[in-house]
Amino acid sequence: MKHTEELYKHATTLINLKDGRFYRYGQLNDNLITSWGYRVVRIYFQGKRYNILAHRLAWYIYNGIMPKDQIDHIDRDPTNNLETNLRDVTRSVNQHNRKAKGYTIEKSTGKYYAQIKLEGKQHFLGRFNTPEEATAAYLEAKKRLHPTSPLNGDTLCV
Repeated sequence: MKHTEELYKHATTLINLKDGRFYRYGQLNDNLITSWGYRVVRIYFQGKRYNILAHRLAWYIYNGIMPKDQIDHIDRDPTNNLETNLRDVTRSVNQHNRKAKGYTIEKSTGKYYAQIKLEGKQHFLGRFNTPEEATAAYLEAKKRLHPTSPLNGDTLCV
């Protein structure tokens, strides 16, 4: 269920955001963690209990508006909800910041098959003799095709 702005406004009256963490009555209120590693803030509103993803609520508090799409953690740490680490992006752009090595081993040939995804389509980068060559091809393509990635090709994302 998408949460409404009314719920977010109510949440801001109950909790405080300090150093990227949520507090209520001076105690941490974001200790719940999803299986994906995201912090959750539990709020009671109009007789119902809601679990709000902390990074989405933090974005709302920092910017005063509901997120338009997905909130990306620039440093890839889903528990780091500091203002400087969050950005509102499309699903496609958010995928540019995910962990990927960029190649698979082709069993029939023993070669390293490098590929990168852009706008839902896989782009073949070549077959290589070593994982290092495949990684280099992937990182070069990442610089060109994923210019919005905060860690744009500077690091292997395995």
